[in-house]
Amino acid sequence: MRNVFVAGCDFKLSCPALASANSPITQIRERGNLALVLQEKMVIELKRSDLLESWQETCALAREKLNDLVQQAACRISSALDDDDGVDVQTLASDTAAFFILALRQQGVKATSSAIDVEIRFDHDHPDAIELFNHKISH
Repeated sequence: MRNVFVAGCDFKLSCPALASANSPITQIRERGNLALVLQEKMVIELKRSDLLESWQETCALAREKLNDLVQQAACRISSALDDDDGVDVQTLASDTAAFFILALRQQGVKATSSAIDVEIRFDHDHPDAIELFNHKISH
């Protein structure tokens, strides 16, 4: 498997189902929410109610609009990760949650379960080729 994270503008986003006891991921999961982990450095809590609301809106999007929004969110995340000085954490968290939901929809994955265990990789050199790994979803 090739390394898709050579450049600074590539990123990995995961939504792990399991983590060690007392970790932020476990605490978020215990509340019934999803933990999004960006570059193994930033943990974002995606509330289940926000997921469901955004998912309904995402399902109504035309394929072309969906693809455009995925690319826009990915580019904003990449830019933020490249900007060491002025990262707005709230904006980055919002963009990351939006990218997660949009990318799952784009890949045909139903995101309404709270038991999602997935990793998404974005390669800025190949922005149309979002990679999805560890696709395990329990209902």
